Amino acid sequence: MFQDELGPVTVAVPLEPGKDPIRPLVPATVPPFWIVSVPVPATPTVTPGLNHTEPKPSTVTVPFEPALFPMKPLTLFIVPPPLIVSSPMAFWPI
Repeated sequence: MFQDELGPVTVAVPLEPGKDPIRPLVPATVPPFWIVSVPVPATPTVTPGLNHTEPKPSTVTVPFEPALFPMKPLTLFIVPPPLIVSSPMAFWPI
């Protein structure tokens, strides 16, 4: 199998800049003296003959009665340790 890439067919050569700048063909436009806009209410969307209904949910949520004795968390998980010591370690060489 052999694949050969051909060189470009066209070559771009820059031109020397002109003596005079390019001027637009049409005269400068001037904005109108007044611009007035009046809001118009949108027309309502009417779809005749279409009835949209939502089905009832298939699951029902029922709350439980409160327990007689509420659960209390263990104090082991609430109190911080008496002393926290940290020392920086050097990274292992790569």
